[in-house]
Amino acid sequence: MKIFTKNGVSLAVGTTLILSASLASASHPSTIEVSLTNISNVVFTPPIVALCKKKMPAIAKIGQPASDLLEPLAEGGDTSGLAGLFADNNCSYAMHSGAVAPGESITLEVSGRKRDYLHFASMLLPTNDGFIYSSGYRVKQIKSKGKLWLKSYDAGTEANDELCVNIPGPQCGGEGFNAKRETNNFVKPHSGIQGFNDVSAQTYNWGNPVAYIKIK
Repeated sequence: MKIFTKNGVSLAVGTTLILSASLASASHPSTIEVSLTNISNVVFTPPIVALCKKKMPAIAKIGQPASDLLEPLAEGGDTSGLAGLFADNNCSYAMHSGAVAPGESITLEVSGRKRDYLHFASMLLPTNDGFIYSSGYRVKQIKSKGKLWLKSYDAGTEANDELCVNIPGPQCGGEGFNAKRETNNFVKPHSGIQGFNDVSAQTYNWGNPVAYIKIK
C-alpha cells in the first residue's frame, strides 16, 4: 500500500507514540495547583480543597438543611469532617495551614486529573455561619473558564446576631460550632454584615463574588 512509504511509516510511528503518551498522561494523576484569591473585606478560615475521581454529593445545596459535616465548617471553620469524607472516598485533598486575609492569594497542591471533580470550602469571619464553597466542577471546566468565581452563603444553622460572643476568629474570639440549630434552617445566599451589634458593616460588609479559584 502507498501509505507504507518510508516517510509514511515514520509519521505513523510518531503519531502512535504521541497518542500513547497522551493516553498515559490522561490515566495517571499529576500535581495540580489550586489557587484561591480573597477579594472580600472578610477573612477566610483555613480552606480545604479536594479532587475526587467520582461525582459526589455537593458540600451544600441552596434551600436544603446544612449537613452535619457542613455545620462545623460554617460555624467554626472546622474542616476535619469534610477531610474524613474525602479520605473515605479516595479523594486527594489538602488543607491550608492558616487563614486567608482580604486581598491575599494562596496555593494548594493536590494530586489528580483533568477529569476529576473539585470541592472547596472555607468559613467567612467575622460571621455567625457564613461560608464559601464549590462542588462538582471538573478541573478541565475550571481551566477552560480561566477563573471560578465564588459567592458567599449562609448555612442557616445559627442566627446572624453579629454578637462577638457567638463568632470565632481573630476579630471576635467567640464561640465556634454549637450543635444547637435554628428552626427551619436551610442554606441560602448570605446577606452580608448588617451592623446589628458588635460587627461593623462599614468595615466588614462585602459584595459578591468574594473570591475566585484558578488552576494550573
